[in-house]
Amino acid sequence: MADALSKVPYDYIRLEEDDGKETMTVKKVDGSYVKNMPVSDTTLSDKIEKLYKGGFKFIIKDGSAYIDFSMWSGMNESRGIVYSVNGTKPDFNFVVEIKSLSKQDWYYYESNFEVWKSRNQQNKE
Repeated sequence: MADALSKVPYDYIRLEEDDGKETMTVKKVDGSYVKNMPVSDTTLSDKIEKLYKGGFKFIIKDGSAYIDFSMWSGMNESRGIVYSVNGTKPDFNFVVEIKSLSKQDWYYYESNFEVWKSRNQQNKE
């Protein structure tokens, strides 16, 4: 799944399930967003469906560095696993904990805006 998504020709793609159907939001080259596009690739659709049944909430590819597989998300925090496309440790918004998993280039992460904000304020003092 991560390999297939790393080859998708969009800098930003967010996959979600909406009323039992997989949809995606993509950012086109011109910077505009297209929301609720159906997932036309049936192989990709089957993989997405398995992930959702396994408890994942959404999948985001943002740029070419990583793919985020979110397992839980609240107002200001989320948890999930992230795949590093380019082999470097992912560094993205509000991550407060990131741990390497046994499989190369895969990480477990926790993000929390309030904790991140507090840490950054303390670092400035």
